[in-house]
Amino acid sequence: MASQIVFKEKDYEFIYKTRVIQLQQTTDNPLRLDRPKVTIQRGRKANVQIRTKGNFVDPLSRAATQKAQTNPLSRPQTVDPLARPSAQPTQKIEQSQPQTQAKSVEPNKPQQQQQQQEGKLEIDAEEKQLKATGEFSIYWSEIREDFQNIFQIKTYDLEQPVPNPFGANVQTMNQFDGQAKSAYSGDSKIEYQTQAPKQGTQKMILQKTYIQKVLDIRRDLKRQWINGDKVASLQLAIQSCKLLIDNDKPLFAPVKYVYIIDILETFGKFVIERLLKLSYPQYTDQKIAEISLQSVVGSNISETASEIGRNWINKIGSIRELLPRLYVEATLLKVYYFIDQSQIKPIFQRLIKQVRAIGDYINALYFALYLFRIGAELFSGEKDYLISTLKDFFIYMNQKNKFSKFDVQGDQYLRLFEPYLIQTFRQYSQNCTEREFKDIFEHFRQSTQNHFVLKKMIEQFQAVHISTLALELFSIMQAYPVDNKYQLYACFLPKIAKGLTNVAAGAEICEYVLQDILQIKSFSLFLEILASLIELIFRSFQGYQKNQFFFLILQRFNDLFSMVEKDQVNTNQSRDTFIKLHQFIIKIFQDSQDISEILQIDTFITCIQFFPEDMKKLVCNDLLSMIINRDQKEKITDPMAVHSIVKLTANLNNKKSITKDEQKSLAKIINQLLQKIDFGKDLEQTLNLYAEMRGQFGNISGLSEILIDRALDLIFKGKRLSKGKTQKKIISFFQACIAYSFITIPTIDNPVSKLRKYIQVAQVGLSLNLLSQSEAVVKTTIETLLELPETHNGRPIDEVVTPYILDLISFIIIVPDDPSAGYLNIFQGLLKAIEQLKWNPKNGGIYSIVIYVNCIQYLCAQVQERLPYHFENVKSNDALFNKDSQFSLTVLELVQQLYVKLGEQAGAILKLNIADSIENGLIVKHMLSCLNRLLTLLKFNQEAETTFTIFVDLIYKKINELNRDRTGKVQLTLLKAYFLLTFINIEKSTTFNFEEKKNQMINILESAKN
Repeated sequence: MASQIVFKEKDYEFIYKTRVIQLQQTTDNPLRLDRPKVTIQRGRKANVQIRTKGNFVDPLSRAATQKAQTNPLSRPQTVDPLARPSAQPTQKIEQSQPQTQAKSVEPNKPQQQQQQQEGKLEIDAEEKQLKATGEFSIYWSEIREDFQNIFQIKTYDLEQPVPNPFGANVQTMNQFDGQAKSAYSGDSKIEYQTQAPKQGTQKMILQKTYIQKVLDIRRDLKRQWINGDKVASLQLAIQSCKLLIDNDKPLFAPVKYVYIIDILETFGKFVIERLLKLSYPQYTDQKIAEISLQSVVGSNISETASEIGRNWINKIGSIRELLPRLYVEATLLKVYYFIDQSQIKPIFQRLIKQVRAIGDYINALYFALYLFRIGAELFSGEKDYLISTLKDFFIYMNQKNKFSKFDVQGDQYLRLFEPYLIQTFRQYSQNCTEREFKDIFEHFRQSTQNHFVLKKMIEQFQAVHISTLALELFSIMQAYPVDNKYQLYACFLPKIAKGLTNVAAGAEICEYVLQDILQIKSFSLFLEILASLIELIFRSFQGYQKNQFFFLILQRFNDLFSMVEKDQVNTNQSRDTFIKLHQFIIKIFQDSQDISEILQIDTFITCIQFFPEDMKKLVCNDLLSMIINRDQKEKITDPMAVHSIVKLTANLNNKKSITKDEQKSLAKIINQLLQKIDFGKDLEQTLNLYAEMRGQFGNISGLSEILIDRALDLIFKGKRLSKGKTQKKIISFFQACIAYSFITIPTIDNPVSKLRKYIQVAQVGLSLNLLSQSEAVVKTTIETLLELPETHNGRPIDEVVTPYILDLISFIIIVPDDPSAGYLNIFQGLLKAIEQLKWNPKNGGIYSIVIYVNCIQYLCAQVQERLPYHFENVKSNDALFNKDSQFSLTVLELVQQLYVKLGEQAGAILKLNIADSIENGLIVKHMLSCLNRLLTLLKFNQEAETTFTIFVDLIYKKINELNRDRTGKVQLTLLKAYFLLTFINIEKSTTFNFEEKKNQMINILESAKN
């Protein structure tokens, strides 16, 4: 049995230094070494076992015992999810390995496709789980997201072949004939090591399979840690780092880097959490997660945590390969918080310098990127290490011959370093001063001034920094090839627009860029640069200069588009061009402080006409919405701008195919636009606009009513502006508004709406003392009654139109009659129209009774010495026929005729048998109302007694019918007070004897209540 040598803490430094000397980076490919054989031989040669106070055995100094024959760094036995069990064992590879067999089979294609799909779903599921749990720190998550966005890892084509570093127990493919083969292992143990390839062949696997195996390593690491095998977890982390060494497929390097760093992040998190739990055993897991390492002090660190931390650091020396050793050391750098915090910064600086020792520059910069992630967490305020690696990168940029080392083009190879550049400039730009920005710009100026690096710098630094050196940056861009220069414009121009302090510099840049874009012949490129230039134009120019800029730009667009063949307009490329143009136009509107300036540019409307019909509607709709949604106080007053708005709106009106919903939406848009337009005191120009709108959009349902309302509003606005003075010019304008409204009403489709607007226009006309026009509108209103259909929206027309007829009767009380046409000629025309109205036979009679009672009220008002109301300066019938006895006789004759009509209508209803309690209740309610109104209007005589008798009989009948069911009784109960009031009015105003029926009706009302 070998003796044990126990080292004290002071001896660790000596061991570490000697190990570093012995384990320098080897030139051999670490993934092609027989790692188990090497470690076993090294263990057999050792004479002693080196153990620490924590009883951790140094894995490279094990004694040649039976226990030491097992590979101490090999992964413990786990189940391979991609392997299939095999019945036939193979010859043992090593004594420490179980018996396995590899068997090649021809794959079943459908089954192979299913396996590929399952593998893709497994990777996607892992991504979703990581995103949901938030397992990684914000520092790595930020970099990880950069990789995913730049290289499209989520949608990356993982069907390409890559060298197989995992051995024979994964699905492989032949590089030469492209035929996929499968190899399955009969043992559950997975060795993550390189297998020697057969002579003349190279074992290949799909990239998807590669990523699946890396995910398996990560899951196994978590499982081993949970099971207490910390050394096995370390070995899995080391083995995963070895996968980074081989970069024969450089385009695959970013993909595998993301998933391998995930493993290191998980491993580092486990180590630190364990040390924290040992130092703070009283804390919960949630509180442990909230502890900042900077708050860890010596008094809180337990001896056990310090000892375990030193053991973790000592294990780093057992790693032979340089790259895995550096990654693991960087991962465990935070362990020094539990040992000696003063060592953290020197070690970090040493690791930054050791980046230069990595031969493969992809690995070098990716390792530097990982160090940046650590530096962001531990040294957030420092930036020297960023400049150091960036200067090295600039030196590497001079060695362009290395860019063609692989089968990758120079720019494509350079793009692999994009995450490094983004993170470098992003960290450096945080709390960056103007002096610091000028320093990093000076380093760039002294380099090769690669356009790709400059683009990333501009994207990451704030606009205020970019704008301070705007002219210097712009002068560098002018030396680039045209394509590279135009790419930089897209990010450079918006930046300086946001942080612009020197208007003269902005104007100078705009002038140079304008010269460039006026020479461009590509639509796509033309619009891409325009979208980035617009805001700078708004910030650099005002008034005429700005409009002239847009005029030249839009004119150039129209010239470019005129060169395009018509059959190319609907191609995908052309549609992409129109999408960019759409974005350009929207951008102009968004950045403009005064939309009227843009709308006044003639070429602006011209370029919109080039859009395909479907896209044209979308563009116009977006522009009109932006106009509407701007500040309500902002009005459009320029006639040219209004004309442009009308043209934009006209593009939404396809008279042949527009639907009702589209008409409704367009009417709403026009109404909102009219609210934004204000010509001030120029009311005639506003009325001309309404006339133009009527001609352009006469087919839009609902718009005519809006235009009529706005024309009538103009009248009252004119009255306010004229301050009540009746000048000839203003009277002519009022007449024009009434005439416009009168002509527009027939374009309304809805007959009831048409009737309502006629009454409204007649009322406004009479208020202006426009007698002839008002009378003409009233007569047209009466004629409209004869054109009404029997139903409207499923309801009988009499039920719908009765309120408007009553409104018309109330209005014509003050409308003067023409003496030459006879007395009450308007009213008598209305009576004839009412008689010819298409009354509903079921309940039309009750509505005609209501109308006739109102007609009697109208006649009673006409014989008064003074009408109940007047319009100013309007002489009504009370002034024209006050002492005319013939006029009074005409009124009495009409009253007698109406009494007869009331009796006829009531008698007709009396003969009907209506079973509906709701209808009967409505009849009773209206009859009581009419009866009370008649009692207040007329004296009781023989003709009235006949009508009253029929009314009472009708009410009595309906009371009995209502008393038959529960609904009717409820209505009788509600109307009881109205009944009693009516009985009192009859007894006061008439000598009519109806005592018997009154008592009967009271008894019915009492019974209904019970």
